[in-house]
Amino acid sequence: FLLSGPAPASGIGQPAETSSPTPEPTPAISTITLSVVGDIMCHGPQNRDAYDAAAGTYDYSPSLRYVKNLLLSADLAVGNLETTFAGGPDYSGYPRFNTPEALAENLKEIGIDLVSTANNHAMDRGNTGLASTLTVLDRVGISHVGTYASPEEKKKSGGIVVREVGGISIAFLSFTYGTNGFSVPEGKEYCINLLYKDYLTGLSQIDTESIVSSLNAAKALQTDLICVMVHWGTEYKLVQTSAQEELASLFFENGADIILGGHPHVLEPMEER
Repeated sequence: FLLSGPAPASGIGQPAETSSPTPEPTPAISTITLSVVGDIMCHGPQNRDAYDAAAGTYDYSPSLRYVKNLLLSADLAVGNLETTFAGGPDYSGYPRFNTPEALAENLKEIGIDLVSTANNHAMDRGNTGLASTLTVLDRVGISHVGTYASPEEKKKSGGIVVREVGGISIAFLSFTYGTNGFSVPEGKEYCINLLYKDYLTGLSQIDTESIVSSLNAAKALQTDLICVMVHWGTEYKLVQTSAQEELASLFFENGADIILGGHPHVLEPMEER
């Protein structure tokens, strides 16, 4: 803070000299680069291609090398992890994904800093696989948001991950429309952030109370930005659905600054509000 005031009198009967007000400094502008990748998943052929039979190990870096420089050059790189790390040897692709832990290590190597884990494949290997996935991400040093191994873990984070880069703080939240028909175990409702109360059936009852509560918790952190990562929409549809528009309005009206969507596997329109 710069403070200014009148200078002391220069002599008896002489008016006091006053200093010119010091101009306020121009606020510095901080700029960061956020890189975003879509759904990270491995189908059977990709797992087989990454396997080194002689060494008995997996390595996905040959495929990921094409985006490595783009992601490493960003200040923050995020994506949606649409597979589990539930342990081998029964690795699998569609329809129930379970990928070797080597993928997590390779993602860290190419610069992925944070992933959303709330998506329709989060429960592919049950609650055990969900929890194991988080353990692997913690081990390699990738932040995660959207699923939780225990109520204590969710309570501690508030379901929010804050990353500060280049003087800009961002609160990340994550939600999914459903879990491909897999029920969240009774008593473990904390384990995944869902958009709908009827996530197993009609997807018509938005869990407004839970969503708004999460956004209020994010606003209370007073970060510069709030980013919602959301798994929604229709696969391979090039335009958003009315359900997506309804949810987007709910997010923005309650404090979200950025929405990053996944699930369609194609690029849908981008809008500014």
